[in-house]
Amino acid sequence: MSKISKLLLGILLITCCGCYKVDSYENDVISRLEVINKLPVYKQNHHSKYFDYYLSRDVGCLDKGVISDVFNYNGTKFVMNIDVNYIVSNTREYSDNALYTIDGTYTNNEYKEKKYKILVYEYGSEYYVCMYTDACVFTTLCSPLKSMKVLEKMLYMARSVSINETRIKDIYKKSNDIYKYNYKNDFFDTTVPESGNVNELFQSEKYRNIYVNEE
Repeated sequence: MSKISKLLLGILLITCCGCYKVDSYENDVISRLEVINKLPVYKQNHHSKYFDYYLSRDVGCLDKGVISDVFNYNGTKFVMNIDVNYIVSNTREYSDNALYTIDGTYTNNEYKEKKYKILVYEYGSEYYVCMYTDACVFTTLCSPLKSMKVLEKMLYMARSVSINETRIKDIYKKSNDIYKYNYKNDFFDTTVPESGNVNELFQSEKYRNIYVNEE
């Protein structure tokens, strides 16, 4: 192969790699989640006052809150919050400034079809990812490749979640103090940046450190 041919091949490979990162992320995520949606859902093995779910053996639970838990998958941390606001009001607000917006459906443990929405924001070389499911909000901050793997774990967990909506609504009617527990372990003021700048989400450096991946 001539030097010119090798040079052209190298340029082509670089171009294709670049296109993969930019153009294929959304399709890759959808394809991965379609596979996860076909897997059997096992019996719930984590229980609390307000929600129950199945946690696979390859995911560790780092911290348990009243309505939010923190997990670790291969050194990448992610959070599951019960969306009290959505349960009470049945409304959500989404940002229009995400790098990617991915919509899809999944089947829960009662064989009912539910919708999910994924919003992806750039934070330096990492992605801040929010997955909204039936009554939960999952979040993580990691590399693009790792985010796809974590999204698989998020959806599989979401398929198994059962929420005690009646208990949550009853408590809210008596007192809105339950809001102080919402996003207790989320490390952010909100899950949606108003200006599209993810930096505004972080409250302080100590919360940023919680999301640092162990190599």
